[in-house]
Amino acid sequence: MSSNTKAIPDGSWVLIVGAASFVGSNIVQAFLKLGYKVRATDYSLPQASWMADDFFASYVANGHFELVIVPDIGEENAFDSVIKGVSAVIYVASVVTTFNPNDTIPLNIKGTLNALRAATKEPSVSRFVVTSSYGAAFTPGPEPSVRLDANSWNDAAIARAWAPPPYTPERYNSVYMASKAEQEKALWKFVKEEKPHFTVNTVLPSWICGRLLNKTQNPSSAICVRMLFNGDATYLRSLGIYSYVNVRDVALIHVGAALDPEVANERIYAIARHTTWNDFLELMRKNYPEKHFIDDMPDLGRFSGTVDTSLGLKLVRKWGSQEGWISLEEGMEETLDSVK
Repeated sequence: MSSNTKAIPDGSWVLIVGAASFVGSNIVQAFLKLGYKVRATDYSLPQASWMADDFFASYVANGHFELVIVPDIGEENAFDSVIKGVSAVIYVASVVTTFNPNDTIPLNIKGTLNALRAATKEPSVSRFVVTSSYGAAFTPGPEPSVRLDANSWNDAAIARAWAPPPYTPERYNSVYMASKAEQEKALWKFVKEEKPHFTVNTVLPSWICGRLLNKTQNPSSAICVRMLFNGDATYLRSLGIYSYVNVRDVALIHVGAALDPEVANERIYAIARHTTWNDFLELMRKNYPEKHFIDDMPDLGRFSGTVDTSLGLKLVRKWGSQEGWISLEEGMEETLDSVK
């Protein structure tokens, strides 16, 4: 790994926005393991203190980890001070607090643009990576006609999210996907119009599971595995699942998006395999034969479209110590160890 040419200097500072999250904290760990210094931001000290006080305390002691609270990503100049001296920005933060798109989408766009504008004023920044979602490209489903590429956008989710009220709970997924799509569109519009001095990439993970680094973290998508393990499938049936990726692979792809000089202006799909909840149930029955699980869910369908995941896999292989994607079985066990 050390022989790989890197787009940012060894041992330099990386700013990770939204670092206490499920995905963000795994990205923090991946950069620290490679010898980089990490300045982590989150919106709340109680939410994030476990990183500095416990899990990454040894890195605090040697000066390789800093935790800074940015309470409002939507505040103008929110990132101007924390971005000083960093070589890369990894923007993971995503706010979905209500089912109302007015509370979510403008804030996520503004936060991203605030970080981009701060980066344009900081000459040390060479790379800017944003965590998007494959939901920014399409609404996950079994439709065989789906062909995902760099020009795929989930305009259908945007339309559903902005439909007239009432803003009821079933809006959540549409608002989330629309927020990611509009955030990314605003990002690429900024890049086209402002032509910043740094390279920009985005990472579009599918449904994510794997290890949580701390029991107090919001388990995010990983909570679905606990629901399934406990037989609580009502939400899961409405959610559906069509593709899987492990959070450690997602972290490695972010590393590659920041470090790899050959990767520039890319939308990188992070999808390990196409799957359904019934695949998880099959593995649970195999690994826990003494426990009774719910029956397979009928009529789930399976993704049969086309998506090029070769770049994501290339980055996992190049910047990690593995030959391919982490398996669904391993990811399920890591998740259950964290949340059950």
